[in-house]
Amino acid sequence: MPTVVIALVSGTRWIVPGDCTNATIECIGAGRSYDTYGTYLNGGAYSKTNTVSLTPGSAVYFNIGASNGGGDTWFNKTANSATTSTTDGCLAKGGGTTPSSQIAAGVGDLKYRGGTGGYNNYSPGGCNPTEDIGAGGGAAGPNGNGGDAFVDSSANWSDGGGGANGGSAGGTGYNPPLYYANNGGNNRFGAGGGVAPGGNGSFGGGGGGVASGIPGAGSQEDIWTDWLGNKYGPGGGTGGTNYSTTGNPPTSTGYGGGGANGGLIVITYTAAPQTATWTEIYTTSTSNIRIPYGCTQVVAHGIGHGAVGTTSNTGSVGGGGGAYAKSTITTGLVGNSAAYAQIARYVDTIADTWFNVTANSAPSSSTTGILAKAASGRTGGQSASSIGTTRYNGGDGGFGNTTGTIGRGGGGGGAAGPVAAGGQGGNAFSYTTSVAGAGGGGGGANSGAAGATGGTTVGGVGGVSSVATGSAGAGTGGSGTTSGGSGTNGGGGGGGGRGSSTVYSFGGANSQENIWTVGGVSYGPGSGGGGGGASSATVQSGGNSATSGYGGGSGAAGTRWGAGPSAGGGLIVLIFTTAPATYTETTTAQIVG
Repeated sequence: MPTVVIALVSGTRWIVPGDCTNATIECIGAGRSYDTYGTYLNGGAYSKTNTVSLTPGSAVYFNIGASNGGGDTWFNKTANSATTSTTDGCLAKGGGTTPSSQIAAGVGDLKYRGGTGGYNNYSPGGCNPTEDIGAGGGAAGPNGNGGDAFVDSSANWSDGGGGANGGSAGGTGYNPPLYYANNGGNNRFGAGGGVAPGGNGSFGGGGGGVASGIPGAGSQEDIWTDWLGNKYGPGGGTGGTNYSTTGNPPTSTGYGGGGANGGLIVITYTAAPQTATWTEIYTTSTSNIRIPYGCTQVVAHGIGHGAVGTTSNTGSVGGGGGAYAKSTITTGLVGNSAAYAQIARYVDTIADTWFNVTANSAPSSSTTGILAKAASGRTGGQSASSIGTTRYNGGDGGFGNTTGTIGRGGGGGGAAGPVAAGGQGGNAFSYTTSVAGAGGGGGGANSGAAGATGGTTVGGVGGVSSVATGSAGAGTGGSGTTSGGSGTNGGGGGGGGRGSSTVYSFGGANSQENIWTVGGVSYGPGSGGGGGGASSATVQSGGNSATSGYGGGSGAAGTRWGAGPSAGGGLIVLIFTTAPATYTETTTAQIVG
């Protein structure tokens, strides 16, 4: 059976694929960075648990130690907290823990400590700025402890960084009156230390010190090759400097080296496909969605990005909701190959949502993926332009109404979902005097109702949620200077009431209809936000559709000064199915160190 290697460098939750029943878990803690004056730039420890039994389709939790503070790295199959047992996972202490205590505090069958780092006198701000930086200790690895850097809290900041993974200690530099820097520690093979002054390490060597300026960077020893062919390994520590003329530390490579590097988790297992079905959630673009061995089917759901409501300068119209698309994919599923996705988050430029099992581009057929169109202005994402065997329109945003510089905002459109199209945002009250009228309600999500039209002083009620959730949850319209109420469980936000020359009323926030749950976290389409009421105040906004759910359009602002709030980002939900199979493939990834 083929061997699979998966590296984790970010995130907090991993779904066990259907071809995994037990795995070897290896962790490297983060190296301590320059985040706090008066600390030591220690390297991260290494821990390995030989076998952790896993259940295909289950959610396991992990933490990647951050270099700020030298955080711990851990993997836990039973709880969202640091593991205390090798039965549940693995834990490697970060450089925030004194290296002499790292092994005892770690969890694993094999453990090594990180290298002891130099003293951090880096304090560029304040009345007495200093930019003296001690060298970093090397990260530990599967072959040994990290190399130490010279430790001195009163001088000697021009030392070399420690080598990684059984590497040697960095050389000791000298400051006034000699100003002599020293080389970085070598890797475990006796080479690779950065040459002073300021040379970068290589193949796990530490960075060279420098008397003044930017010291050398630590380097990665390539130990693991993941299923995509990417290399990972422990890093050497950064070099030290008596004075950094730019105040910026060097950019080191590898993981766990003192002075720069965060943590790493490596999961290694022999593929053994089981009969299993599980769900994975994606909320940002990626090119490394792994198709597991034995995969027979992927059911893909997608929601397009919602659009942002406008200000009175551009009509105070509510933003449209994103479209929905679904396909059941049974062809092109090659084990251990990559699938691709484009997903614009709510903070990103609005873009379509798509998933493709064969190419890093939008699919042209529902047999290989889905495409859920983003909204465009007031117009909701269009099903006719989407790709999937099931497709629904996002709700259109409501019309605004403007008089001079005063506007009454239309409600945002709801996102479509598995049941039906999103509800249309309610129109703002139509009036001709300068300060009068309230905002429209937001549309409900996923077959939810349209938001109501705003009145003279009372905002429109948000559209009720889908029939699947009892057709409820609409946000109430604000009265007078009162803001609209928030929707619940997919109901739209209420429109803001009529404001005044000094008081503005927001539209109500949208809500999410909970449809998919993974690892205790729920996901689903978002409703539209309520439109803001009329006001001549200098700040104004509609309801914010990015606060809950995905694909909802935001309500429009009621004045020319208030920018429309963010709209809901895109979402992809993948439901995988695997079955037992026999393989003749060669090993796809291996440990090379």
